[in-house]
Amino acid sequence: MSKRIDGYDYSGFIDYDRPDLRTATLNTRIEWLKYRLKKVLIDPLDQVFPPSGQCYARVSEGDRTFNLCGVTLVACAIEGLGHFMTGQADENGASFKAWLIRYMPGWNGTTANGERIPDWLWDSARNGLAHQLTFKSGGTEPRGAGRFNLGQDQQIEMEPFVFYDEFKAGVTVFFQALQTNHTLRTNFENRFTVTLL
Repeated sequence: MSKRIDGYDYSGFIDYDRPDLRTATLNTRIEWLKYRLKKVLIDPLDQVFPPSGQCYARVSEGDRTFNLCGVTLVACAIEGLGHFMTGQADENGASFKAWLIRYMPGWNGTTANGERIPDWLWDSARNGLAHQLTFKSGGTEPRGAGRFNLGQDQQIEMEPFVFYDEFKAGVTVFFQALQTNHTLRTNFENRFTVTLL
């Protein structure tokens, strides 16, 4: 399956699309990344991550869960989108936190014990899951309400399905902002050129 953008058929895979993307307009590049994100992340996750997904029951039956996989993928996507938002790479989570705060503002909070949620998501969720296959502290606890709670041990327990839904809403707003925000467009173009071309 491909998508026709400005007269070209794009697969959503950089190895195939790079020659045409090199001469593409900025709007085409934005549409391409939006298409790619939907094709390789959001559409597949919609099938397995939320309880309403067609394959959710098969991958989350018994004591199995897809929550950690889903949160890992979403957290890594937030970091990647943050780099497109800021136009730079960083290793301290600045781009991750900036994108999260701007496009998922409900996650810009502090717990009753003073822990900042963006810091926890970067350190414990994104880095813990990506580098040690587990949260550094806390975890996921699907409760069907709220974004996060403190567990009995005072560790943060995030609601993974709210996290995913609000990520998708943030993605929509991000791509809308790319249509008119000059600074954002410049940052996006710089990052796209450095990393994908």
